[in-house]
Amino acid sequence: VTAAAAAASNNDASNNSKKPHKQQHSAEEKAVDLYVLERAFLSTHPESEPLVEEVLKGYREFFEGLGSNNDGSTEGSYGHVAKAIFNRLEQVRLRGRK
Repeated sequence: VTAAAAAASNNDASNNSKKPHKQQHSAEEKAVDLYVLERAFLSTHPESEPLVEEVLKGYREFFEGLGSNNDGSTEGSYGHVAKAIFNRLEQVRLRGRK
């Protein structure tokens, strides 16, 4: 490795460490991940539909519970995120069945 290449590599690493890590993923990406998980369970574990349903139910409840206040109100809730992901999941399922 040349000195110039090493310096460039170090500069890239230092520049990347200054940028915040983007952890936000699109509804499409999350829906595809859920679809792959769903298909993996169903193809490798016969009669696992109830398990898949519970996993998806828990996933939805997790998002719906984010940002809710202790008083039970849903102000600031991420329910819209869950809705977007599950709407997209339906579209992904339709594409996958072609």
